Amino acid sequence: MLANIKTLEPILDKLFKENGTFGLMQDNGEFPKRLKLLASAFDYKCTNDSLDTFKDFCYNLFYIAERDLSLAHCIHHNHMSRIAIELGPDSAIKSRLLQERLHETIYCNSAAKVVDTIRYDVELNQLLPGKKYWLSNLESGSVVTIEVLTTDADASATARHTIHREGESPDIYMMCLDLTKINHTKSVGKHESPNAVGMKGAAPGTLTLLEPIAVGTDACYIIRKNYREKATEGILWHDNAFWVTVHLGVVVGLYKELVKFPEVKSTELKNQLRTLELEIATLKILWEEGHNKIDLNDSAVNNPVLSVTPNRSFRSIEYALSKKVLLNLINFTLEIGLNQFIDDTGPQWVRFSDAITYVTHLASLYRCNNKYQYTNSMWN
Repeated sequence: MLANIKTLEPILDKLFKENGTFGLMQDNGEFPKRLKLLASAFDYKCTNDSLDTFKDFCYNLFYIAERDLSLAHCIHHNHMSRIAIELGPDSAIKSRLLQERLHETIYCNSAAKVVDTIRYDVELNQLLPGKKYWLSNLESGSVVTIEVLTTDADASATARHTIHREGESPDIYMMCLDLTKINHTKSVGKHESPNAVGMKGAAPGTLTLLEPIAVGTDACYIIRKNYREKATEGILWHDNAFWVTVHLGVVVGLYKELVKFPEVKSTELKNQLRTLELEIATLKILWEEGHNKIDLNDSAVNNPVLSVTPNRSFRSIEYALSKKVLLNLINFTLEIGLNQFIDDTGPQWVRFSDAITYVTHLASLYRCNNKYQYTNSMWN
């Protein structure tokens, strides 16, 4: 059983007072140290621990996301990579992961993106040299799990629209790479890496492979092929749960920051504020219900009146609502016109810019219910 993170509040208070910008993690190099301090709240191994422990992990992740989005995002991506490795084939990396302490190796995880140029040559069984963009935790990470297309996948604009229209997806392989054994470079904060206005602590960077890499070794191997096509895939439902958890935390954290200001409580804004509160309450109820109905059976139950919403669809709806509520909250903040939220010398700016960056991440509101929403940046 994981520790309840509220018991670690003295540690969190110390972090917020003594480290970084207003205590918020703005340097990914700090992540291993912070993860070590919080290890008792996040040392979850999906192959050994119970669903109750998984729920505890999510509650703890929500608590962090409410306070520090970059830190929560890094925990999310670190654990998604760890979970993928745990649920993958036996390997030297998997053996090491199951034995080492949580902070000893930092992991990175990223879905396939249209700008990526790393390809898997199935015939040669090699990863070809190229770049993988938007890889959070890259600065402090040494093991990465990434999705790559094969060399015969046509990523042209015409092919993307054809694939989207016909409901077909190209083969995508999730690969695990041990960067300590691979000739590579990292680019974080340079011209070829993303330079988002917020989430500086996540430090999304670009991984460049400098030479072909044999697949099926301790340095590089396949975790899954086309795992996102399986609604009951353990990697996928963990990822979905983490996304909606962090979204809820960001929403609640920004809302709490906003209502500290007396301007928000004016009579003219009463109805708008009440509407936001109802949306956030609905989102929280959905999140809680999502944890109560954790089920790997994705099929809807036949009912003469109304069928039961499948688990995957439930999470998609929850994700879409999370994105919409966060957009509404950002818009409300801008309408009020509080200078503190655009003053880049104060803590409100960090939280607000983090929220703006996060709401653009993964999938847009208008495509977050697509069957292949995970490839939004690839097939739009």
